[in-house]
Amino acid sequence: MLNKKFFLMLAALCAGSAMAAVDSAASYFTVSDHNVPIGTPVELKIHLFDATGEPVEAKNITVRVPAGVAVVSQPEAAGEPGVYTAKVKADKAVDADITVRADGVVVEENILPAGGGFETSVGVYPDHVSTYANSYDHSYFGWDDRDEHVFRGKRSLCGINFDKTKSIYWSISAVSGDYLLKDRVYIWSCYARYSNVHGERGVNIQVSQRTADDKPVTHKYSAFHAGDSDGWVKLTTEPIKPEKESGVMSASAMNLAAGGELNFDCARLLVRPTLRWGDFPAARVVSKVDVERCRLYPGLNYANALKKDLETCKAELKEAIKVRGKEDQGVVAYAKSILKWQSAMKSKLDAFEAYNIQLEMEKATKELKKTGAASAGNELDALLNL
Repeated sequence: MLNKKFFLMLAALCAGSAMAAVDSAASYFTVSDHNVPIGTPVELKIHLFDATGEPVEAKNITVRVPAGVAVVSQPEAAGEPGVYTAKVKADKAVDADITVRADGVVVEENILPAGGGFETSVGVYPDHVSTYANSYDHSYFGWDDRDEHVFRGKRSLCGINFDKTKSIYWSISAVSGDYLLKDRVYIWSCYARYSNVHGERGVNIQVSQRTADDKPVTHKYSAFHAGDSDGWVKLTTEPIKPEKESGVMSASAMNLAAGGELNFDCARLLVRPTLRWGDFPAARVVSKVDVERCRLYPGLNYANALKKDLETCKAELKEAIKVRGKEDQGVVAYAKSILKWQSAMKSKLDAFEAYNIQLEMEKATKELKKTGAASAGNELDALLNL
């Protein structure tokens, strides 16, 4: 019986491994060069992952190239799990966008470190992103391992903005100096999950260009998103060409002038055209991106972020008393909620505890504004003496 059970478990495990499919969002390829002297081969390194972020093998990998470019070495295993290499070459001046498919799944270029992954070192901080907020005790940055907030791997990045008039940024990365090719366009993307986003703008990707001495050149935004996303959605910029005077191009996943919660994962930066063969004295690759350090403040008391909201709720209560009286059922219920929130704010709150209270405040205020509330009967005046 034990042997039969063991073999059934082993068969299920093997079947599960065989079923692991290549995931387009997590997989990527890199190239050894972007500007290539004519006749020089370029190596493609293809990294394949499944939807859990684990390396995965593929039975059929194809590399498609335009006319004038030859695949001189078909994809073959590179000796690392999920990693394959191939080579392409052109004997004349030509531009080439490379198309890779693994078991029918599209795999795109990504020049960000570790394919845009955030846990490639010690895992305490994301490797290649930095953070910015107008006020750190009114915003939160950190890891999120709640099941519905995980996109790939074991956790995603999370930002909470308590003040809808302010902004938070996860700066993804930057390309600068000689690595910023002026004859190409760059496309930035990431996957985002957001909820209760409200304010003047919302969730987007911002791409900034600056001169070498840090003077602003341009700011461009992807489409703004508000409200609640339907699960994880892909945010993508239009193709962006470096300006003549630009020395740095950087991108951020951000919640601009809006409150709410934002998770993001699987950032990507690709170059178009992928390859350009020409009369270049030497090859050049866009592979160096600026690595920054996140500023995370896990010890903050986020009860401070709710002070303004609490004062707003008290003002709403006073106005409701004037209009509906102290014995109105809705007024009394709202007053009890304020007392509960005020009591909770006397203790230290982490970001998620504070955010849940803020959501309660918003919901209760909407309920208070509904008309036709029934009488609650006699209640103590002291309850409303806030």
